[in-house]
Amino acid sequence: MHGDLVVRGQNGAFENVTYDRGTLDGVSGDTLTLTRPDGKKVSFKLTSETKYRGVTGATELKTGKQTLVTSRDGKALTVAQRPGDRQGGPGQQQ
Repeated sequence: MHGDLVVRGQNGAFENVTYDRGTLDGVSGDTLTLTRPDGKKVSFKLTSETKYRGVTGATELKTGKQTLVTSRDGKALTVAQRPGDRQGGPGQQQ
């Protein structure tokens, strides 16, 4: 799943962000790669400003699990993955 969103930023101004959901292929260095349900592989740069939901950081992300990324200009703003061993992910029913 992929979407382009216009959201209100912390300073009150509107900004464009991208939403991608898919299966995590892995993290290599500061790059996260996932495969969307349409088969397209997408990569994002992880930075010190990237926020994590469901995990405390990139080292806890599990390959093969559903993962949701919001990004701007190729840099991950948030990365979400359900904690634990469940294979479901954000936006997916269990």
